[in-house]
Amino acid sequence: MFKNNIYLSSGMFNADTNLYNACLAKYLESKKHRCYLPQRDGLSVAKLNSYLQKHYPKIANEVSCYIPYYFDLGCGMRDAIAVVANMDDPVDIGMTVEVSYASIVNLPVVGVRTDIKSPFGNVNDLISINPFPVMQCDVYLATQPFNGEYKDIMRHLDNIFDTIEASVDQLIKIKSNNMTHSKNPVIINILKASEILFDGIKDIHTEAAIEKVVKRYLAHKEFFDSIVPKAIPEL
Repeated sequence: MFKNNIYLSSGMFNADTNLYNACLAKYLESKKHRCYLPQRDGLSVAKLNSYLQKHYPKIANEVSCYIPYYFDLGCGMRDAIAVVANMDDPVDIGMTVEVSYASIVNLPVVGVRTDIKSPFGNVNDLISINPFPVMQCDVYLATQPFNGEYKDIMRHLDNIFDTIEASVDQLIKIKSNNMTHSKNPVIINILKASEILFDGIKDIHTEAAIEKVVKRYLAHKEFFDSIVPKAIPEL
């Protein structure tokens, strides 16, 4: 579904982050790269939840949580050639999981930080933020402050994006993608889940596709229940 893409890992919960993500995707795609941009290419949680609330309200929250997870990791990242991660504050939990997943399966990871806040040290230090996501990266780029008017900021962004592209191209050449999916039970389950849910679906954004995905989930609910963490009842 998303072969040979650069997976753009980021939070997507506010306008400035989404605008940055979209600008990065536009730049890389102008250089003939394919990108997986979750806010554009991922499964819409809002559409999924709306469908579920209408047709299956009792399981709406449950299914809305799990299905996008299987889509991003099992489809968006399955055939990726590299990951570019936005590490601005607040550090996104999903991004941290995605770069860890990428590290496990030997995908090149470029971490990028445009945020000059430095809770863990000097902004010019390699580890100026929480080291857990940074340590999954092959390359980590911390930028200088964004000052000036729109044209100045866009010029600065273009320079950053050029550096990101060069880093991705170099990493792809020197780091082979020796996938270890078959040896990791968590990843095996993610890939199996994504195959069950999304195999043969070409456009995930239609209501017909969402309906098909939900029906597949319900038809295999025993399997899906077996691969999620077990809730411990309150004593």
